[in-house]
Formats: sequence, C-alpha cells, structure tokens
Amino acid sequence: MRFANIGFSFLILYTCEIFLPNASLGAPWQIFGRQALNIELPDAQAAGRVNKFNQKLAEIVPRLNPNRNWEVDIRINKIKVRKSLQVKSALIRLEGYNLIFITEADARDQGFSSVSDMAYTWARSLSETFKDPTLRKLLVFGAGMPPQINYRGVTYYLKPIIAGDRGLFRTNGQPYMGRVVYWEVPADSKAYQIPKTNKSLEPTQPPAQVFLLNRKRQFLTYTQKRS
Repeated sequence: MRFANIGFSFLILYTCEIFLPNASLGAPWQIFGRQALNIELPDAQAAGRVNKFNQKLAEIVPRLNPNRNWEVDIRINKIKVRKSLQVKSALIRLEGYNLIFITEADARDQGFSSVSDMAYTWARSLSETFKDPTLRKLLVFGAGMPPQINYRGVTYYLKPIIAGDRGLFRTNGQPYMGRVVYWEVPADSKAYQIPKTNKSLEPTQPPAQVFLLNRKRQFLTYTQKRS
C-alpha cells in the first residue's frame, strides 16, 4: 500500500454556524453558515460523518494562521492489481493536516464514479469555502465557540473580532446557553469604581454587542447582525 502526493493542490488567493448539520435528507456540512460539502447518506450516518469532520477541523484550525492562504491538497493511495496501479483511497489535507479520508465505499455511497473523482470534487469545494478570509478568522478565533447565542431574547452572531480588554467588560455571572455573557459599560472617569459583578449594572435594553471568552481567554464579539 502506498500513498503518493499527486501534486494536486489549490493555492487559495486573497480576494476581496460553527459547524451545523442539517436534519433533512442527508446532511450538508455547513461551516459558520457556509455550505462546504453535501453528505449523501441516510440522515443518521450523514450527521455522524458531519460530526467527524467537525472534530477533525476543530483539531486543525487552532494551528493555522487565518491571515494567510490555506492550501487544500490530495494524497492518493494506489495499490498494484494485476500489473496495474488502482486508486483505492485518498486523503484530503488542509495545510498538510489530514482532514478527510475517502474510500471506494465512500465514493459509491456518494454517487461518484471513483475515489479520485470524489476527492477532486470535494477538495475543490473545500478550497472555495476556505477562500473566505472572514471564515478563516471565525474558525481560528472561534474554535469551539457557538456561532450564535441568545441573550435576553435577542440572537447575537459571532464576528471574527477579538475585543480589546479596556477594563470595561462586566457580567452578572449568569450563564446563557451554558456561556457567561459579558457586556461593556461606558467609558468615563469613574469606570474603575464599577464592581465587575454587579447585576444592577446590566443594560436596561439588550446591548448592540455582547462578548464571550474563547479558549485563549480572549473576548469574542457577538452582534445582532450576521457576518
């Protein structure tokens, strides 16, 4: 058994929801609302495959730089059958990290004529998906974070923005959807006197922005409008 890098890659140009399965027939793999792939399998199997892809992507993206182009490439596995080499499986990689393993059974289940056909098609789709610099930032900064959160009856959507801590973030410590929500108090000469956990300081109206801490203890911005 031999893996060969066939030199097929996508060099992504800079041009100017974390991962959500769908309960309909099959399951499109959506990454922060962008559809990357469509999994043509029975619902339960498709959802399981989407979850597996999510886990692999979540392992990879913290190592990547969102400000540079991400390369998608393919490694083909060929074995010798009756004096000829036949493609039996393939790896789709993201920046050199293994992302999706494709077998002959996968290609048949998805309706492709061959492993190579499926690998090329999926790699092209992923290349287009990761071309979006906003999506890359969402993936890197928002790894493991919810793409949206409901706070006081308002839905807020994750933005690829790290908010600088100026000492103005406050919280009452109450979790919403399992996350502690922060808001910003107005900057004034007495801001330093405001206790950091004082429910009376919670805004009377839902604020324009709220903030959650990510895995690196950075304040991620959530706003009332989608990206």
